[in-house]
Amino acid sequence: MQNVKCKMISDKGKMIISVVMAGAIWTAQILIPSKIDAYPYAYVANSGANTVSVIDTSTNEVIATIPVGSSPGGVAITPDGRYAYVTNTGSNTVSVIDTQTNSVIGSSIPVGSGPTGVAVTPDGKYAYVVNNSSQNVSVIDTQTNAVVGDPISIPVNSYPHRIAITPNGRYAYVTNDGLNNVSVIDTTTRQVIYTISVGSHPNGVVISPDGNYVYVANFNTSDVSVVDSITNVVRTSITVDYGLRGIAITPDGKYVYVSHSVGESNNVSVIDTMKNLVIGSPIPVGPTPNGVAITPDGKYTYVANSGSNNVSVIDTQTNLVIKTIPVGSNPNQIAITPTLPTLINIQIINGTDTGILNEADTPGDVILVYTSADEHGTITCNQVATTIEQVYGLSFLSQPADKSGTYNTTVYYTYWIRNRGNGTDTITLTPSNSWTATIIKDDNQDRIHQGTETTTISQLILSPNEFNYFFLAVQIPATATTGQQSTTTLTAKDQNGAGTDDNWGDPDTRTDEVVTICSPGMPAVITITKSRDKSLVKPGGTITYTLTYRNNSGSPATDIVIIDYIPANTTLDQPATGTDTIIEYYVGGSWTSTFSTTATMVKWTRTTPLPAVTEASVNFVVQVK
Repeated sequence: MQNVKCKMISDKGKMIISVVMAGAIWTAQILIPSKIDAYPYAYVANSGANTVSVIDTSTNEVIATIPVGSSPGGVAITPDGRYAYVTNTGSNTVSVIDTQTNSVIGSSIPVGSGPTGVAVTPDGKYAYVVNNSSQNVSVIDTQTNAVVGDPISIPVNSYPHRIAITPNGRYAYVTNDGLNNVSVIDTTTRQVIYTISVGSHPNGVVISPDGNYVYVANFNTSDVSVVDSITNVVRTSITVDYGLRGIAITPDGKYVYVSHSVGESNNVSVIDTMKNLVIGSPIPVGPTPNGVAITPDGKYTYVANSGSNNVSVIDTQTNLVIKTIPVGSNPNQIAITPTLPTLINIQIINGTDTGILNEADTPGDVILVYTSADEHGTITCNQVATTIEQVYGLSFLSQPADKSGTYNTTVYYTYWIRNRGNGTDTITLTPSNSWTATIIKDDNQDRIHQGTETTTISQLILSPNEFNYFFLAVQIPATATTGQQSTTTLTAKDQNGAGTDDNWGDPDTRTDEVVTICSPGMPAVITITKSRDKSLVKPGGTITYTLTYRNNSGSPATDIVIIDYIPANTTLDQPATGTDTIIEYYVGGSWTSTFSTTATMVKWTRTTPLPAVTEASVNFVVQVK
C-alpha cells in the first residue's frame, strides 16, 4: 500500500486530506469540513431584543437575526460548528440553533432559574448551563437535547455566572459572583471537587488551549486571577482596570483579551500570558463592553458592546478597532464557530475501475469524485509517499510550576501527556536531576498524589489520542541547605515513531524543566534526646548521661545553649564533656567554669554553628549517693 496525500477541490476552496488506498471500493475516514473553507460566523446573544445576531466574519455584516427566548445571555457552539446553545435568562430555558439553517430547532429546553453561562464539552456530547438564580448547573445531552441527571449544586449565595471546560473535558470551572470564588466540577462524577478563592465578583472565565491555566476576570478588584489547573491554586493576579467582564484567549495561548468599563472609559486590554502582564494601551470600544470572542485563526477579536447595541471588531495584529457592527439591543455574550474540519465516514469508489484501485503515482492524478448533501468536488493527488507508516507523536506534556520543600522531603509535580498518533505508542519517561527523581504512577488518575501511590514507572503505553496523568517525585536530600535548588529535566520520548515527527507537527520528544528549592525547615530547629547507660547502679556507683541534640532545619544553627540539672541523690563525679562547647557549672547561685562536685546544673554553650541536619552530643557523669 501507499500513503497518498491528496488535495480536495470543491466549489468553495481546497483542503489537504490523507487517503490510504486499499482496494476498488472501500470506506475510510476523510477530513471534510461541514462548510468547506467557509469563514467562521459570530453568534451574538441580544438580551434586550430576545434575538441572536449572526455575523459573517468575512464581510462583518449581520446575515441573520434569530428569535429565541426571553433575555438571552450566554451562547456556546458545538465543536463541529453545527449547533449553538443559547441561555434564555428571562424564560429559564435554552434554545438550540441549527447553524446550517440559522433557525431554532425543537422546543426550548427547560433548565434552572436564571441561566447565564453555557459551555459545550470538547466531544460535543454535553452542554453545561450555569443557573444564576437557582445556583446550580444543568447538563444537557446534545443528542436528545434534554437535561440529564440532577442539577449540580453550587454553594448557597454563590450566584454562579460563567463557565469554561478544560480541553480534555475532565473539568468545568464556574465563576461564583456572590462568594468571590470558582467552583471546579469533575465532569465524570458531576460533583464540585474544588473551590478556589479569586478576586471580588468574578465574571468571565477562559482556559488556555493546553489546559494548564484558567483566567478569571474579577469585576470589582480590577484584576485577572491566573489559576494553575493542576494544583487549582491562584498562581498570580494581573492588575487591569475596574469592571472586568468578558475574557477570551487566542488560539495559540499567547494573549488574553479582557473587556472592562468604568465611567466613560470602555476598553479592552491585552495580556501577554508568558509575562502575565498587560501590554500596550487599552483598546477603546463601545459603551459597556461585555462578551469577547476570538476567531479560530486568531486574527480578529469580537466584542459585544451592551451599551451601544453593536459589536467592535479588533485586528489582533494592530490591536485597533477596524469595524463596528450594529446588532440587537443589549448584546451580551458572543461565540464564534470553529473552522476545523470534522471526521465523517464516506465510501470511496474508483469511478469506472472495477478492479484494484489504480495507484496514484503522479501528483495531479484524480482519485475520486465525492458527493455530499450540499457540496461536491474531486480529490486530486497532491503528494505521493512510497511507504505507509503509522503516525506517532506526543502532545500536551504539561508544564507545572516550580516548587519548594524542606530538606529530607519529597516534592511531587503533576504531569499529563497525550498520544496524538493513530496507533498505540510506548512513551518512555526519563527524569534527570542531581537530586533523586522518579516517576510515580497516578493510580486514580485524579492529579492528586496520595501516600499510597508509590509505584514507580519508566514508560506509558497509550492508545491513539489517550492521555495519562503521572507524578514526577523529586527527593530533597537531608543535607540540602536553605535556598539550595536543583533543576529536573523530564524527557518524554515516543518509542514507536522515534526519529520522525508526526503529520500534525507534534514531536517525538518533549521535555520540561522544573526547579525544586529547599525552603527553611520548621521554626523549632533543635531537638534534644537525653539517655543514660543501662547498667545496674548501687550507692557509690556512677551513671553516664548523654544529651544528643540535632539541627532539623535546612540551614546551620547558631547560639545553641544546653542546660541540664544534676539528678537528685547524685553528685557530679567528673568534668562534663562536649565538642565545640564552653562548659560551665552552677555553684552557689552563679555560673563558673571551674568544675565542682557540688554543682546543681551544667551548661554547654556551643562555639560553632551546628550544620544543617546534623547532630552532636554532650555528656556528664554522676555518682549515686
